[in-house]
Amino acid sequence: MADHLDFDLEEAFLSKIDQLNKRYSVEDVKGKSVKINEEEWLKEHREEL
Repeated sequence: MADHLDFDLEEAFLSKIDQLNKRYSVEDVKGKSVKINEEEWLKEHREEL
């Protein structure tokens, strides 16, 4: 179907990934990086899940 529509799925995928990388770029985030300990977070938020 993509061929019929002359649509390149690989190019669309790579374009979307590039767009998301720019939108959620770690370098562009202001403030401090925070590392979350997954085990501790799960213990604290188990009831919410």
